[in-house]
Amino acid sequence: MNLQKSRDGICRLEQADGKTLAWHEDSGVTLLEEDGLYFKDLERSGSLLPYEDWRLSDRERAQDLDNILACREAMGDAPVIVCMRLNNPMVMSEFEPAADAIVAEFGVSKSAVLDILFGECDPSGRLPVQMPRDMDTVEAHAEDVAFDLVPYTDSQGNTYDYGFGLQFM
Repeated sequence: MNLQKSRDGICRLEQADGKTLAWHEDSGVTLLEEDGLYFKDLERSGSLLPYEDWRLSDRERAQDLDNILACREAMGDAPVIVCMRLNNPMVMSEFEPAADAIVAEFGVSKSAVLDILFGECDPSGRLPVQMPRDMDTVEAHAEDVAFDLVPYTDSQGNTYDYGFGLQFM
C-alpha cells in the first residue's frame, strides 16, 4: 500500500494487488480493508457493500437496479416507491421510469423515511447536488467546477437540479 497526499488535499492510495483509490481529504471518506485490499466506505456503514466492491462485475454491482426493475414487473399497476440513500449524485435515468415515486435521503434515520412514506409528516427537503442526465454527463463533468452537470429531467418535466424537491399537496 502506498498512500500519497498532494498539496491540494487529494489523497491517493495505490494498492499492490488492486485498484488505485483517490479522494479529497475533506470529503469524509473512510476506508475499509478486506483481504488486504482497501475500498471506499461510500455508505459509511462500516461494512463493504456490493456497489463499493470494485472486484465485482458491473452486473453484480448493479444488483439494486435489477431489483427495482423486477419489483416494477412484479407489482404490475401497484405503485413502486424507490427509497435511496445518497452520498453523491447518481444517474436516475435507468430506474426513474420504473418508479412511481422516488425518496432520496442523505443519511437520515430509516424511521424518518418511513414517517414520510406513511404520511406522518410531509417531505420538505431539496437536493443538495445536481443529478446527472446520464453517464456521458458524468464523464464530461469537471469535478472542481460547481453546477456543470446537465441535470436529469423526468417524464413529468421535473429537472433534478440543485435545490429541486417536490412536496405533498
